[in-house]
Amino acid sequence: MSTTTIPAWVALNETAGDGNLKFQDVESKKWDDDNIDGEEQFCPQMCWTYLSPLCVGNSKGMINQGGYAKVWRGSARFANKVPDGMDPADAAALVCTGITCYSPLKRYGAGTTAKRVGIIGVGGVGHVGIMIAKAMGADVTAINRGTRKEADALKLGASKYIATGSDLEKDFEGHERSLDLIICTIIADYMRLLRPMGAIVVVGIVPDPISIPSRPLIWSGAAVAGSPIGSPGEIKEMLDLAVAKGVKPWVQKYNMDDINKAVKDMKAGKARYRFVLVNTDNGGVL
Repeated sequence: MSTTTIPAWVALNETAGDGNLKFQDVESKKWDDDNIDGEEQFCPQMCWTYLSPLCVGNSKGMINQGGYAKVWRGSARFANKVPDGMDPADAAALVCTGITCYSPLKRYGAGTTAKRVGIIGVGGVGHVGIMIAKAMGADVTAINRGTRKEADALKLGASKYIATGSDLEKDFEGHERSLDLIICTIIADYMRLLRPMGAIVVVGIVPDPISIPSRPLIWSGAAVAGSPIGSPGEIKEMLDLAVAKGVKPWVQKYNMDDINKAVKDMKAGKARYRFVLVNTDNGGVL
């Protein structure tokens, strides 16, 4: 596939920070064998929206600041309109945590071929995963350490809650082979919960290698996969689903100028379940 030339503002060097952006033709990257049409999240030359050069292939460009910036410039092809009536703060949570769960839930048939879905970790990502899996028609089991989040999980839409502790074998008694699909935001030995031919999808990044027991993996014919975010097309689908089914993340708003307080509160474990920074300078409402 040939490249496409498009006009764009480009940061050629560090002087761009002084207002020295150049408007010029930019040639898109060439199509690679490992590209998947319409699934930009798998691009091998991805330009991240956080601490990444503004221009693909230009490592000397100015670094963008992602969610901590009051203004962000990017390609319009990656923008999705916030649905009418949706709070932008809810949309902010959905296009992060929501799409992280929606993409693998859709790919592995939540609500269709995967009727019974487990969400491991009732937190910033997992709480939205429960709501989205429920909205897709799945019977949802929430799995979390201890019982302190059980009431929240059931209110979010889970029909069952498994509290875990130090003895997973005991915790999982009566729940073996009960789930068709597991979305895993934290890593632990949950293979025994999968039905034959089920799948466990890892969406939480951890620094250490993942250890998977081979016996239950082999004897159940299970699959282990990973999933990043999602494509612009999937984000639109997810936002439309949220509107249609009333999916509303549990967010707490902070003025963007109060970022230091938000970080301290997050580290103190006060998030229930997603902090959103609101740019009041640009019309945002707390």
